[in-house]
Amino acid sequence: MAAAAARGSTALAAPSGHVHPSRRCRRCGVCGRTYEGDAWNGLAVLGTLPPASVQPHLSVAAAWAIDLRSCVCGAVLAARRPVDSPPVDSPP
Repeated sequence: MAAAAARGSTALAAPSGHVHPSRRCRRCGVCGRTYEGDAWNGLAVLGTLPPASVQPHLSVAAAWAIDLRSCVCGAVLAARRPVDSPPVDSPP
């Protein structure tokens, strides 16, 4: 978390004054490491949950996939990613 705070210009301030990493920064909940850009892309890809498997868990139609990657500590990280078109089975 200290790395996120040290970046300053890439962090967002919450109303309470706490500093949160930018949306492009992913943080491991186990070891606390943060990953941005090339660091995220360099992690081992474990798989992708397609929009059809994500949509049943949402209350509104959204075209998201979930990318699963492995942190260097071994934990599984998940990040939402927009896809080009909405799921085929989403309501009109």
